[in-house]
Amino acid sequence: MSENRNFFVHIIESPSAIDLLDERTEGRLLCEGFRLSGIDSSYNLATNVKTLIMSLGSRLEREKSKFGKTPILHFSLHGDGMSVGLTDGSQVSWSQFAVLLATIRDFLETGILVCISSCFGFAGSDMPNIRGMPPFWAIVGPSGKVDWDDSAIAFMTFYHLFAKGHSLEVAVDAMKRASGNSDFQFKVRTNVQDGWLELQRAFDQADLYQLGQSLSQSYEQRTPPSAS
Repeated sequence: MSENRNFFVHIIESPSAIDLLDERTEGRLLCEGFRLSGIDSSYNLATNVKTLIMSLGSRLEREKSKFGKTPILHFSLHGDGMSVGLTDGSQVSWSQFAVLLATIRDFLETGILVCISSCFGFAGSDMPNIRGMPPFWAIVGPSGKVDWDDSAIAFMTFYHLFAKGHSLEVAVDAMKRASGNSDFQFKVRTNVQDGWLELQRAFDQADLYQLGQSLSQSYEQRTPPSAS
């Protein structure tokens, strides 16, 4: 089995005010673990919609230029099954989330791997299709409530095994055993895993300044996407 090191984990974290007060930031903890395991990563503290969009636009462009690798998008935030919450109290519905991800997908012309570390994060697996296609090729997350320590241990295990070349199925099964939480799930929405490995070339061709502008416009319009 050959290792897969041609990716970096682009972390977007939006903790609650109490989380920040208690210095409870899962994303920072993951970054420390990644340094030990040799996995490249970038960290973004997104406290509102504006900084969420910046994290997915200009800052993603900067980190891609730095690493020259494919990103995995890792979101660490609070959720309730219907939406995810940001530090300032803003709520982003899964439909709005799908529009943001689909905008990135369209610029890259391939699917993206998304990990959502939040209570009921796996509810994002049912995000609607946008323009006839899923907003991601695969998603990983918990189907129920999850404690921060379980989530951190689970996702560190997932990335460690994924970097060693294991499949999503094997890595997610190990997440469950390592954390003692059987709610972690994965779902593949499109058969484009091989295409995901070509994402680096797509990134080189994408104008991510325009991507940031498109992300802003997509969110501001808040047009309910039609499921298909």
